[in-house]
Amino acid sequence: MEGMEDHSGPQQPEKIIRVDATKDGKPSPVHITVMPGQILELHFGGTNYSAAMGDFHNPCQPSTRSNELQGQGIKRLKQFRETGDADDLNTGAQLVEAAFDESPDYYQLRGIIPLYLIGESYYKQYKKTGAIADLEIAIRLLNSVSTRAPKDHPTRFESLLILGIAHGRRHQRTAAIDDLDTGVRILEDALSVIPYDHELRGFILHNIATLHGNKHLARGARVDLEASLRRYREALDATPKDEANQEVRARRLAGLGTVHMNKFDRTGSFADLGMAIQYLQEALDLTPTDGSVRAQLLLQIADLHHARFQTTQDTADLDIVIRRSEEALRLPQNGIIYRARCLNRLGSGHLVKYDNSPSENRVLEDLDIAILRFQEALDITPDDFVLRTVYLQGLSRASGLRFIAKDSWADYEVAVQAAKEAINNTSSSAANRLAPARQLLTLYSGAQRWQDAYEVACTAMSLIALLTPRSLKNSDKQSLLGGIGDLASHAAAVVLEARKPPYEAIRLLELGRGIIVNSLHESRIDISDLQDKHSQLAAEYIRYRAQVDAPQTSSTSTDGQPYHADQRLAKVIEDIRRQPGFDRFLLPPTEDQIKEAAFRGPIVIINVSLHSCDALIIQEKKPLTSLPLPLLRYDDASERGRYTPRDPELLEWLWDAIAEPVLGELGFTQTPPDGRWPRIWWIPTGPLARLPLHAAGRPTDGSCNTVLDRVISSYSSSVQTLIYSRQKQPKSAFQPSKVVLLAMPQTAGQRDLVHVANEISQLEKLCTAIPLDVNKPQPVQEEVVAALRDCDIFHFAGHGHAHPQDPAKSSLLPRDGPLTVESFFDADTSRLQNRRSPPVLAYLSACGTGQVRDAKLIDEGMHLISACQLVGFQHVIGTLWEVNDRSCVDMATATYEWMMQKPTGISGDSVSEGLHRAVRSLRAQWISHNKATGALRRYHVMRGQDMRKDGNQGSSMPALEKADGGQSTTEKGARQVEECDDETLSPLYWVPYVHFGV
Repeated sequence: MEGMEDHSGPQQPEKIIRVDATKDGKPSPVHITVMPGQILELHFGGTNYSAAMGDFHNPCQPSTRSNELQGQGIKRLKQFRETGDADDLNTGAQLVEAAFDESPDYYQLRGIIPLYLIGESYYKQYKKTGAIADLEIAIRLLNSVSTRAPKDHPTRFESLLILGIAHGRRHQRTAAIDDLDTGVRILEDALSVIPYDHELRGFILHNIATLHGNKHLARGARVDLEASLRRYREALDATPKDEANQEVRARRLAGLGTVHMNKFDRTGSFADLGMAIQYLQEALDLTPTDGSVRAQLLLQIADLHHARFQTTQDTADLDIVIRRSEEALRLPQNGIIYRARCLNRLGSGHLVKYDNSPSENRVLEDLDIAILRFQEALDITPDDFVLRTVYLQGLSRASGLRFIAKDSWADYEVAVQAAKEAINNTSSSAANRLAPARQLLTLYSGAQRWQDAYEVACTAMSLIALLTPRSLKNSDKQSLLGGIGDLASHAAAVVLEARKPPYEAIRLLELGRGIIVNSLHESRIDISDLQDKHSQLAAEYIRYRAQVDAPQTSSTSTDGQPYHADQRLAKVIEDIRRQPGFDRFLLPPTEDQIKEAAFRGPIVIINVSLHSCDALIIQEKKPLTSLPLPLLRYDDASERGRYTPRDPELLEWLWDAIAEPVLGELGFTQTPPDGRWPRIWWIPTGPLARLPLHAAGRPTDGSCNTVLDRVISSYSSSVQTLIYSRQKQPKSAFQPSKVVLLAMPQTAGQRDLVHVANEISQLEKLCTAIPLDVNKPQPVQEEVVAALRDCDIFHFAGHGHAHPQDPAKSSLLPRDGPLTVESFFDADTSRLQNRRSPPVLAYLSACGTGQVRDAKLIDEGMHLISACQLVGFQHVIGTLWEVNDRSCVDMATATYEWMMQKPTGISGDSVSEGLHRAVRSLRAQWISHNKATGALRRYHVMRGQDMRKDGNQGSSMPALEKADGGQSTTEKGARQVEECDDETLSPLYWVPYVHFGV
């Protein structure tokens, strides 16, 4: 395990320092000496002890058989220490354990010493042989010592030191997270019995820090990373600065460097990168030029530069990776594990160098070296070692690239077999296994081996569930999910290519998208039926759910409470599913349930991937269908999703590529003549989530070739989210009575919004005329959250901000600081969620409230709209990008006027209808204005020229504003007033408004 330090007990025949607890209740030094003629002598509490038969100065005598067994066992143990013969060790262990088990209570103290020595010997044997059986025996024996020995017995302290580290090393082989929790707990126990200035304090703190660091790598929990950082700092402070401890200080500094490197990997913070470089360089300066510690440091420096290259793409970092890895390989290694890691890092340096070179500058030798080094690492790595999956992934990737370069099917087979072995290595983490799953999916897809690719896709989606356990904080889940990207869409495309039923594609999309939002919905489901029929199970579910959802601290991280609560919760959920009528409890929807979700209108999932793009159409009374969309390409969608449209070209492209074929398939080919508008729910995936499918069409040609002229559109992030939201609907008719109107015309650091006051004034008049009870709280967080808990309609008019890196930090901007998505998730809104009738509408009249700017997390659907849905609002109106201040007034007023004049009152249908009519109204004004200025005619002339020049329709991308990855011409996050002249089309202010709801 990287960074672990060993403390292996007495070495024959030298004298070493031990501790007992005989002086003022505090540990104090005692002497243990292993003598040539006797296996052990111990001066302890004023009494001399020896582990040789009959040598204890103890008035109580054990049985003759126990004496004989122990004597024979000690003899074999002594032979093992002289010869190293494993048979002597095994036989000696069996004899001493038998003596220990047979002896009466007064014999326990005497038997503990040889039991400890045998456990320690097995641990040393494991370090030599790598045999997991030796490690298991060591853990069993040392655990027996630590539990049976008196608290003030020196062998208990010694056993704790070795036992904590041994659990860490077993995790390295089995990936059992319990071992990390146990290791931390044991070493914290050892730490608690020594004084602050004890010589082993730094050693113990260092190993606790390392275990926490490995817990972070295994689980992804930030709290473990912070605990690791804290303990490494304490370990460094406890380490003397004299020359004798230079290498020890180097290891502590290296640990701090590793933590900061992991923080950099997680956040991209260059401050952490700088700290990592500083600590590792300081450590390197303290080490001799020819030792194993220096080799470890060189490897960590190589790791650091490899991580930095992923962000900076500076090839100088790759040169350092290769040079430092080669230096490390030339030095003595601390075992085969470190040598394998050096070989792997060297191989990955050459692989990344080849992969990131321009095609004309690629050197095939880099691939040859990479493959050789990966194979060498694998040759010396045990089959059950955690990092073996990483080495296999490197071999698969390098062989796959050489297959492409040389058209060598032998390399293709190596790539396939390596990826398959990596996926099946259950000792490794889900995150490590997902990378080769993606690699194998690509290999099979490229060869059109669709059945094989389908099986891998199913495996990959099952690994995502393991990647994000319920106990993990949302911020930690977000960090992990950023690494899977569009894997679910890729998997769904493979399903359709393999000619599997459309339900299979939908099922995989539901498993691999919206993980965080769906888990939050899951934690808030109504379990009243379960409480009525199985009250005990319901009570257990509530208790363990609360433990899983509780805030995590360093103490809960130490004892693994959230993880163990997660395991208990999983068992309770399994028990619930065994009850009649609850077999689908918290499982993804079945095909029938998915079809039932379309009872108010079709649900259309638009899946976009590099392999194919398709519409998955769900209708209540018809089979699920898939519709190929040949004019839709992933690259086009991704590029267009980066920009805010300034003319209708994007809408026309969306119509041609997506909307027209979908609406045609559904039979929605004209404007409804009777005014009975059909409804449709769009679920876009990947980059399409940024684009306005509801506004697709040719709005300037006077036809009904637009979505707005054929259907009323709503959105959802997933089918499951729609189902969860509908489960919260009131069972009887409900009319809202309480309205919160929140105005924020002025925000520090933002442009003043001169029309906000008018917007709120207009809505107040409409609401009081019904009448509704209007509450206008002060725009501060405490009052806003309080008002949210007791309202039916919430209307916010002000500034919104879509965070560029962290969607959980996207926010509304009241006066005293941001009201973030995360704060919606964490706020005490239980009154909202548990009301008999949930709140009806949240209208977010602000910029980008439905926007996710981080492309890696776009399929998570974490934005302010989904946050409002999560806390119980049945309907949410928001925006896809920046909006115009004056248009916000017109849009809101028109929407509310329609809702409030409906005979049915404010209901689900009236909300979506109101927004639909308001958007059409503002579109009509836009068309009229641009006709009057002549801008529309000039646009048609220019589009005709572009299309003749390009040879096809919709291929050009004129008049676009950068919406992601750069600053637009407008101020980010602000409702805007934009000027335009008569030569150009006025901005599409009517486009970005969207409805999410049931």
